[in-house]
Amino acid sequence: MGRYGSIRATLTAQQSLVCSPLIYFGSAAQKEKYLPLLASGQWLGSYCLTEPGSGSDAGAMQTRAVRDGDNWVLNGQKIFITNATHASLFIVFANTATDPNDRQITAFLVEREWGVATTPLKGKLGLRASDTGTVFLQDVVVPDSNRLGEVGQGFKVALGTLDNGRISLAAAAVGTSQTCVDLTTKYIQERQQFGKPIGQFQMIQDMLADMVVETEASRLLVHKAIVAKYSGQRFTKEASMAKYYATEAANRNAERALQMHGGYGFFEEYEVARLYRDARVYTIYEGTSQVQKLVISSLQTGLKAFV
Repeated sequence: MGRYGSIRATLTAQQSLVCSPLIYFGSAAQKEKYLPLLASGQWLGSYCLTEPGSGSDAGAMQTRAVRDGDNWVLNGQKIFITNATHASLFIVFANTATDPNDRQITAFLVEREWGVATTPLKGKLGLRASDTGTVFLQDVVVPDSNRLGEVGQGFKVALGTLDNGRISLAAAAVGTSQTCVDLTTKYIQERQQFGKPIGQFQMIQDMLADMVVETEASRLLVHKAIVAKYSGQRFTKEASMAKYYATEAANRNAERALQMHGGYGFFEEYEVARLYRDARVYTIYEGTSQVQKLVISSLQTGLKAFV
C-alpha cells in the first residue's frame, strides 16, 4: 500500500494505531465491544497523542483527565490526527496527575458521541486524500471502564503502539521506494534523448543503482524488525532502525525518481510527483528521524538523551 499513501494512512491508523493497542492492552469487554466494529469497517478509529504544543515531547501534553467517581472528565486538544473527522472512536492520551506539573499519562477509549468535536486540517503538502484533523475535548465524560491500561501507564501503551506503527510505516516506505524504482525503470527505458534511451547514460544508471540498493536494504530492515517482533523479544531498536532508514530512503528515492523524469516529473500527470509529496511526511510522523536516532543510540549505549 506504500504506493497509495493516503489510503495506507487511513488503513494503518485503523490497524496499527487503534486495533493493535486494543488487542495488547484492552480488557475483554473493550475488545468484544470495539474490535468487531473496527475490523468490519463500521467504525473508524483515531490515535490522539500529538498536541499543538507537544509533538516529540509527548510528555508535555496539556490534555487533562480528572477523576470524578466512576468517570473521568477530559479537557484538551489534539492535532494532526489521522481519520479525525470521520472517526467514531478515539484513543486519547491525557495527563491524570493530581498536580498538573507532574506527568502521569493515561490512555482512554473515547466515543465521538460523548462530546468529541473535530475540524479538518486543509492545505497538506501530501497525503491529500487522507483525512487529518484537530480533536477538541471539552468536559468529555469517559467511564473508567473505558480506560485503556492502568492509570499512569499511558506511555507504555503509546510506545508499544508506536513500535508496531513504525514497522508498518517502514513497510509503506519500502512500497513507495519500490514504486519509484518500477516507474523510473520503465521511464528511462522509453524516454529518448540524444538518439538513445536515457537509461544508457551513466549518471542515470548511477541514480537508479542507488534506488535499487536502498530499496532492498530498507526491505531487509523491515523484515528484521518483523522477525524480532514475532520472536517475542523487545523490538523497539529494530523498529526504529527500519523506520529511520526506510523513510529517509523513500524520500531520497522519490527525489531521484522525480529528477530522472525531468520536467514531466514536476507535473501531477506523472505519479512520481504525488509519491514525492506523500513520502515527505514519513520522516516526521510516528517519531521524526531525529527521534529514531535518539532511540537507536540510547538502546545501543544505555545512555538516554532525555531523562
